[in-house]
Amino acid sequence: AAAAFAITAIAPANAETVTVEIYHGDLDLSRPEHVELLKTRIDDAAVKACRSTNAFYSGWKTVDQSCVRQATKAAIATAQKRIPPQVATIR
Repeated sequence: AAAAFAITAIAPANAETVTVEIYHGDLDLSRPEHVELLKTRIDDAAVKACRSTNAFYSGWKTVDQSCVRQATKAAIATAQKRIPPQVATIR
């Protein structure tokens, strides 16, 4: 199996599609603690993908929370396919 997958997000503020790769080749996804690390990486990638520059505040970065929720949900669905069935699902 591949050691990375992509998270794709569309931030409504600028309608830009952003893809961020999430590497997990260093994780053993049969171990629950490594699944939790993957979840953290997913969360971080979603925030990164959904961050946009707010021109009003001259370069200030804003995060679209709806975008984060959608990107996280999609990434978890992808990640879950890589986790052995005997390991708890990602939440």
